Amino acid sequence: MAGHYGLDGKLIQKYYKENLSDFREWDLLSHAEDYILFPKNISYHLCIDETALTSGELYTILSSKKGHGRKGTIVAVIKGTKAEDIINVLCKIPEKERNIVKEVTLDMAGSMQKIIQCCFPKAIQVIDSFHVQNLRPQSYDKNVARLKLAQWYESIEKEGYRNFSTVSQTIKNNYERILNFFINRSTNAAAESFNAKLKFFRASFRGVADMTFFLFRISKIYA
Repeated sequence: MAGHYGLDGKLIQKYYKENLSDFREWDLLSHAEDYILFPKNISYHLCIDETALTSGELYTILSSKKGHGRKGTIVAVIKGTKAEDIINVLCKIPEKERNIVKEVTLDMAGSMQKIIQCCFPKAIQVIDSFHVQNLRPQSYDKNVARLKLAQWYESIEKEGYRNFSTVSQTIKNNYERILNFFINRSTNAAAESFNAKLKFFRASFRGVADMTFFLFRISKIYA
């Protein structure tokens, strides 16, 4: 818009940041570069995923499905993916509030599972069945899926496919988390969709020059 009217876009952005917004009075400003946290957005069903908000720098995002990708979605955005760091931040949320969470969808990363186990011990963990496509038919319940998965695993072991050894071991280690999909048919699609929104928002500004201000802006829209 600045270009259309022959104005200096950077100057307008700076004026908005320093004068029109309440960025300097933001109560999360002192630690926003490391994490932002919104306990009020905790809900029964959460998603956790990681995404690159800047080139090469990963952030862990905990989001609420209840927010539907709009205001109330962000529960936490935390710099990095190290389990201990994420746990330290999420444990700032009172235990009583964390214990209301019933379900968290996630990927197969061991660090994510550790985070959820420590911070949301009463929640079931659900690994998106996208990772195991042959278990997706809608007619299956958890017990039928358990049998199908066991048969698949047994056939891989019997045939001795070396190329599948790592995959089969990973699935074996995540057996129950994968089968938990069949309780509520929950997937991590909400997290993937929200990550795409954040990347589009980032792209619309041609990258992120000021990460703290970027987090301030997305918190105003999505938290």
